[in-house]
Amino acid sequence: MITSITVCCYCNSVLDSEYFLNVFVILQGPAERAQAAKNRGNKYFKGGVYDKAIECYTEAIDICPADHRDDIATFYQNRAAAYEQLVSIM
Repeated sequence: MITSITVCCYCNSVLDSEYFLNVFVILQGPAERAQAAKNRGNKYFKGGVYDKAIECYTEAIDICPADHRDDIATFYQNRAAAYEQLVSIM
């Protein structure tokens, strides 16, 4: 069985996956982080976990740069759809 490991390019020490993911998130810009939050929201939405989807879409709205108007509009639309679904199941 082959396993995947991440090795530091400077000292060749093995990095655990949690450290690697944290570094990756830091290296992403706000637009990429906003898209990642939207993608998480989409997964929650598809799974019927609408309150978590709303949180993710709100995060995307909060961190997305203002000049990405089309993306921000999509995040608001997704959040509205999640609110609509949440209300319909109550």
